[in-house]
Amino acid sequence: MLQNTSHGLIPLYDADYEEKKRLKIGEVYECNIKVMRNYKFHQKYFALLDCAYSLQNEARIKELYPTKENFRKRIRSCLLLINCMVPLFLEMRDG
Repeated sequence: MLQNTSHGLIPLYDADYEEKKRLKIGEVYECNIKVMRNYKFHQKYFALLDCAYSLQNEARIKELYPTKENFRKRIRSCLLLINCMVPLFLEMRDG
């Protein structure tokens, strides 16, 4: 992630800085730029995921979520399912 400043684009995180260091000065690069919807919410969401992952017991982590990425994907799929199901339940209730 980059932040636009009066001095140009600057990396926000150490990993982003390391990636930028690999770019050669004077080279021309093409990139896709996306505006984050809500950067502060994004940070809070991932902090919440880290917290939730750290609160899992070790047996559950080894069995179900060996990596934080597995945990994040599982949570994301559950949230997508909820987003699909809630309108159906509301329609059934009101219908």
